[in-house]
Amino acid sequence: MKKNPLKFNLLIFFLFFLGILCPFSPLLADKIVLKDGTQLVGKVKKRGQYWILEMPSGLVAKYSLQDVRRIERENLKNKGQKEKKQKGKKDWRKLYSLALKAKQEGRREEYRKLLKQVLIRNPHHYPSRMALGYVKYQGKWLKKQEFLKKIGYTKWKGKVAPKEEIQKAQKEEKLRQKIRKAKLYFDQIFTNAKPGEWTYLSQKMEKRYSSEVLDSLYYKLLTNSSSKKRLFALKE
Repeated sequence: MKKNPLKFNLLIFFLFFLGILCPFSPLLADKIVLKDGTQLVGKVKKRGQYWILEMPSGLVAKYSLQDVRRIERENLKNKGQKEKKQKGKKDWRKLYSLALKAKQEGRREEYRKLLKQVLIRNPHHYPSRMALGYVKYQGKWLKKQEFLKKIGYTKWKGKVAPKEEIQKAQKEEKLRQKIRKAKLYFDQIFTNAKPGEWTYLSQKMEKRYSSEVLDSLYYKLLTNSSSKKRLFALKE
């Protein structure tokens, strides 16, 4: 026996309308979704090749398994999760108010702790993110150091600059450290040196340090009057 499409659609509309007027208890609010997109709420049970829907109004409807796209169950766990989520939304507002009060009273540590609690409950809270030093980059919240790394910047000795500039500064710092060590070694071996020993001692220096370090060291020594006299005395 063929179904009458008009009567069938009118029945669906009638049942859907009743579902809106008589909302079901959240603990029993199952949802049946038909393949034509219709969604009906009630208590759903399976019997053989059919889904049985008990409407809040007391009406009972039967649907073939072939006509149903899916069944969505509402249970205590889902209800608890929804309630927890709603409670969380209220909690973060209260926590943020407490955080602002802590800031006004100069309790900086407590202020930051409360902001972190706000983000646990509301990860996208913009004022809290900004106050804690986060930056939004390409749709993601990043800590300042992560953001700087993403855009090619880095921090070194309190200075924030492009990575290439920092690497250059680090290289220059390493060179200065090597020059200081070379100066200490120079003073050690040249202190008791005799005139004419320059060649021998300079060869020892060359074996130990690069030409870049020695050129910088000798230039530094030549700009110092007492060191300059020592150098020329050793070359005699």
